Amino acid sequence: MFAKPLNFKNIGTVKWTWTQNEFSFLEMPRSTHGLLAVVKGGVDYILNDRTITLSQGEFIYLPKNSLYKARFHINKGEVQTLLVNFDLEEGQVFPIPPFYNSHDKTLQFETALKRLCDLENEEESLYLKQAYFNLCMHVVFTDYLSKRHSAETKLVARAKVLLKSNEKSIEEIAEELKISPSGFRKKFKDATGFSPADWRCQRRIETAKRLLLTSDMSIDAIAEQTGFYDTPYFYKKFYSIVGTTPKKYRKTEIMF
Repeated sequence: MFAKPLNFKNIGTVKWTWTQNEFSFLEMPRSTHGLLAVVKGGVDYILNDRTITLSQGEFIYLPKNSLYKARFHINKGEVQTLLVNFDLEEGQVFPIPPFYNSHDKTLQFETALKRLCDLENEEESLYLKQAYFNLCMHVVFTDYLSKRHSAETKLVARAKVLLKSNEKSIEEIAEELKISPSGFRKKFKDATGFSPADWRCQRRIETAKRLLLTSDMSIDAIAEQTGFYDTPYFYKKFYSIVGTTPKKYRKTEIMF
């Protein structure tokens, strides 16, 4: 699922019914990674820059060394959580963004985590514990990857619309999409097989081919209309993609 396998260690679980309003990791950073599911009630995770509110049926990734405060909605009723703590081998990085949270597929995650908690003190069930832990991780990774793929699909679709407009530079499009230019180029190429600039050039050449065959516009005018404001550059790109010059393409295709 990810490029390098992760080696988990120090796996432990906690089932908790909260009677206190708050629990803080602001003074002392969290010592392990954690995945927490809200079984009943609601919890606010208060970070420096935002507050994440979880309700029943949602889970969250709590990164190691993070600083936050949890506020439990006990004034609205009972609050229950399930938590699995874990560490990674030195040098390994958990491939989920800090405080990633979701309500999708949580029933499967919660069921596996409940079974993992139930087996906490059963030493003879090591194999079963590992199986339920792996299932928890599988659900979280699958949920994250499916959302990331969906977000990237929307990003690429929006990028194509902007690229077709011929009005914005690659850097301006990346800024509008709220992504770095290098990140935009990588995501776009991973999705389409072309860099944004090459994809735009291909589309422009396809439009130019159509205009050469269906209009009596001059080649200079076609170059300008398709976003090539330098005619010699248009000739160069057209030849590199089509294998002939615009003039020869128009003459040959019309003949046949």
